[in-house]
Amino acid sequence: MKKIFKSFLLLLLFTSCYRINEINERLLLHRIQYDNSTKDTLENNVTLEFENNRAFGKSFVNIYSTNYFLGNISSIDFKDLSSTRMAGSPYENELESKFFSILRGNRRFRRTNKNEFEIYNDKNEILSFINITNKTDLDKRTFVLESDKRFSISFEEDNVYGTLPVNSYFGRYTIKNNIIQLKDIATTLMASNDLDMKMENIYLEYLNKPYVVSLYKDKLIIFDNNKTYLFIEKKDN
Repeated sequence: MKKIFKSFLLLLLFTSCYRINEINERLLLHRIQYDNSTKDTLENNVTLEFENNRAFGKSFVNIYSTNYFLGNISSIDFKDLSSTRMAGSPYENELESKFFSILRGNRRFRRTNKNEFEIYNDKNEILSFINITNKTDLDKRTFVLESDKRFSISFEEDNVYGTLPVNSYFGRYTIKNNIIQLKDIATTLMASNDLDMKMENIYLEYLNKPYVVSLYKDKLIIFDNNKTYLFIEKKDN
């Protein structure tokens, strides 16, 4: 009888250890899996944030919010999900519909490592997120833009500098709670064709406002509600 009672206490302790009262994280969707296919979604800028038993964020097209409740053994229940009603492209609408379908209802979650957070259902449909609340160490690191390696950004102490298709830029930066702000940005003054100069201006305008920054493996992700830039770390040969 004592052994049974002890086993019961151990089971109670075990289950209680897996109960989480709340989640305080900000997440960025980087992959969605359904129908035996995987879609990479970092550039779609889909977020999920938790605060005071509410979850909210930006989907592929719309802004959404929902209540959530946590149970034992990594169970999470999303209820009363609502969203704005903007229309996107057929592809974006399809992904958003599937995103809400996987998110809505009683689901399971797991952390595959300190930077990844997954929500999944019994159909093995999975939303894979990057945790963007972890501390980001950028000092003495250089990254190049994945889509155009003529753009780079480097960090050293409180200084930032980089290359553009034609010019170079330099300035200072501050970072707090993964919000980065570049300051006093200056550039060289070389001129080139209209397209390159336009690209430089768009990039510099974006860098001159606060945005969220996160590291995922060898990628640097900087984004706000409208745009995402993906950089790859440049390694010394």
